[in-house]
Amino acid sequence: MSGALEKIEIFSAFRKAMLDYFSTYGEEEKHRRKSTVSHRIAVNLSRHFSPSCKIDIDINSTDILVEEDGSVLLAVFWSSTYLTQSEKDKAQHFHIEKKPVLTLAFSMLEDKDYILVYRFEKEYLEYLHINKEDFSENLLKRCLIEDKKDSDQLLLDIRKKRTRKTRKES
Repeated sequence: MSGALEKIEIFSAFRKAMLDYFSTYGEEEKHRRKSTVSHRIAVNLSRHFSPSCKIDIDINSTDILVEEDGSVLLAVFWSSTYLTQSEKDKAQHFHIEKKPVLTLAFSMLEDKDYILVYRFEKEYLEYLHINKEDFSENLLKRCLIEDKKDSDQLLLDIRKKRTRKTRKES
């Protein structure tokens, strides 16, 4: 299976699992513990992946992890509110370090009719709205993933012009 086709199939399995999830549980989940919701999503994911896949929750800093034959097919990070910058950074770091086929982070916003999905690809990040009812997609933005090894450093211009004091000023 080619990499692009595999990503499409994995994302399709995610979408179907989330559609099943919302069809079954709807908005009643907003007051459930995160591990309970992750478990329910993982159960729905298992219906759309091969039986040879291993699906775990709360492992390797992910909320849901799908593996097959030792390789990570899907890493999922999620929140019931907008993801914080540190949560997005955690997903991006996992994506860069572990190199799963697909990394997804999403926000299940109870007052919105969509979920906000961050889809990490090889070198870019896509922001999507996925409608909770019909699961149609709306691509909002695509941007390059930057390697933050050096870009997170604080750069200061420490060169200052020094003026010599003249003897008259002394």
